[in-house]
Amino acid sequence: MSKLILYKFPKTYDIQQMKKEIEDNEDLFSLITNRQKEYHSQRNTQTIFLRKGIPEKDKPVYEWQGVEDSDYYATKFPTIKNFLDEFIEIFGGNLHRVLIIKLPLNLRVDEHIDTGQYYQTKDRFHLVIRGKYMYGMKGLSPVIFKEGELWFFENQVIHWSKTIGDIDRYAIIFDVENSNWREFVSDEINNKLTNVPETDMIK
Repeated sequence: MSKLILYKFPKTYDIQQMKKEIEDNEDLFSLITNRQKEYHSQRNTQTIFLRKGIPEKDKPVYEWQGVEDSDYYATKFPTIKNFLDEFIEIFGGNLHRVLIIKLPLNLRVDEHIDTGQYYQTKDRFHLVIRGKYMYGMKGLSPVIFKEGELWFFENQVIHWSKTIGDIDRYAIIFDVENSNWREFVSDEINNKLTNVPETDMIK
């Protein structure tokens, strides 16, 4: 059986209140800037950390296993928190790191793999909050991620993205361990690499 590396959930989510929460707290993008400074592939991004790794002595960030809420997660982003709580309630698993990413128009995240022990046991998801972006993975034609769409992608495969359209993009990126979401969509994705419709692919 082929390994699933990219999947778009069938539901389109109402993201308007989540978008407002981010726009009302844009100043938080400048609070922690180490991600774009330390990782060349992320140099064009800005990040708000809603749930972040707990430092472990003598280990790099991609080896940290623990996670903790930011001080402003529940107070400034309650709608986003509710969405994530509901995801766990429906699909199971343990919620780990949660980031809000801003990538300006026409800029990109370069090709990379999310290396390290932390990523080996988590599924990574993107919920698109504002704008749209081209997303590419090795072995697949690029696809377009649009507002309100929820995507899983296998971050152990080389991947990249570029903001397109007419506005800077926001996305919520979150990691879940031991989720059973595949069981809910097993009939649709069985024996498939991806369920991406042809209309979403860039030829």
